[in-house]
Amino acid sequence: MRQTVFALFAALMLLAGHSSHAATFKVATLSPDGSFWMKTMREAGKEVEAATDSRVKFKWYPGGVMGDDKAVLRKMRVGQLQGAALPMGELLSFYPDSQAYGIPFLFNSYEEVDYVRSQLDDSLITGFAEGGMEVLGIAEGGFGYFLTAEPVRVPADLQQQKVWVPQNDVVSARLAQSIGVTPIPLTLPDVLPGLQTGLVNTVAVSPMGAIVLQWHTRVAHITDIPLMYFCGVISLTGKSFNKLSADDQAVVKAVFGKH
Repeated sequence: MRQTVFALFAALMLLAGHSSHAATFKVATLSPDGSFWMKTMREAGKEVEAATDSRVKFKWYPGGVMGDDKAVLRKMRVGQLQGAALPMGELLSFYPDSQAYGIPFLFNSYEEVDYVRSQLDDSLITGFAEGGMEVLGIAEGGFGYFLTAEPVRVPADLQQQKVWVPQNDVVSARLAQSIGVTPIPLTLPDVLPGLQTGLVNTVAVSPMGAIVLQWHTRVAHITDIPLMYFCGVISLTGKSFNKLSADDQAVVKAVFGKH
C-alpha cells in the first residue's frame, strides 16, 4: 500500500513538473490575418508546438484587435498578453537602442544594412533581454519611401501634401517639420481611413508594408529616395519566456530565428 501511494505521489510530481513549464503565449500584432507575416508566424508557432509536444503554444491576435502597438505593450505589462509582433522602435522603453536601425537616411543600400546587422543584431537582442523583453527575431521590413496620391518631384511639392507621421513619433514629426512639412499624426489603424477620406495623402512606408496594410490602394506614386530602414520584431515578455524550461526556450528561439 505504501509503495502504491509513493508511486502515485511520484507520478503526480512528474506531471506537475511537466505542466509547470507549459505555456500558451498570447501574441498580438497589427499585421492583417492572411498576410505574409502572419502566415510565417503561424507556421513557426505550429512548428514550436510540434517540437515541444504541445508544451508551448501560440495564440495569435492579428489585425489590431488588441489595439495599437502602445495598447498591446500596456496589456503585456499587466499580463493580459505575453507577446507582440511590432516595429522594433516601439520597444524604446525596454532598450534605448531599439531605434538604432530606423535613424532617417542612415542607410543607402541593403549591402550596408546587411553588414551593420551582422555586427549588431545579437547585441540588440541581448539588450532587449536585459530590459525584460525576449526578442525571438528581427524581421526585415525594407526601406521606407514616400508614397503619395499626387506626384512629388521637388521638395516644394512635398510641402503641399498631407503627410502622415505615426502618433507620438517625435523623430518623424521633427524630420517632417525640418523640410517644411506640417505632419498629421495618426495611429496606424487610422491611416487607411485617413487615406480614404483625404485626411492624409502621403505616407512613409516600405512597399511591402503598404501592401500588407492595404495603403497601396490609395496612393499612386513613390519617391525613389530611401528615407529609413524598417524592421520588426517578434517579442515575448521576459517574465513569461523565462517560465519555460531551458530546452523549450532553445526550441522557440531556434524556430523563430530561422523563420
